Amino acid sequence: MDGLDAPCNCGKRGCLETIASAPGIARLAAEAVQGGQSTSLADLTRPITALDVFLACQAGDAVAADIFRFVGRALGRKLAALAFAVDPRMIIVGGGVAAAGDCLLQPIRDELAVHIPEAEWRPIVVPGKLQDKAGLVGAVRFAIKNWSRERGIAYDE
Repeated sequence: MDGLDAPCNCGKRGCLETIASAPGIARLAAEAVQGGQSTSLADLTRPITALDVFLACQAGDAVAADIFRFVGRALGRKLAALAFAVDPRMIIVGGGVAAAGDCLLQPIRDELAVHIPEAEWRPIVVPGKLQDKAGLVGAVRFAIKNWSRERGIAYDE
């Protein structure tokens, strides 16, 4: 992402995942604390987690809210570009971070509204029901489907 230079787990720098993930949100909060921003997160005596940032956001911490707003807007810009290409009716935000609900989803919706002002063309944004288990469930379903196909067994999804 332009303007971001944090190392990503993939080995590159500045990927969306460096902010739009639980470790990314925790890193942004730690950087805010190290930068001297006034936040309740500075009172923690252990490493900051994304859950800490969410709880601080819910409690009215402006820095935590700004972090979710920053992450949500960045996601919203990327999702708007994707929406122009594939024209979805709905965008499902999954992973554990989606459990942050409107702290994260509302900035995504707001950014989509900026880039897709026509409401009838704008996809709705909802949290995934599987949250942080989506990858696990998908991997299991994929394995069962392939195992069944290899053995000639009918697999009903």
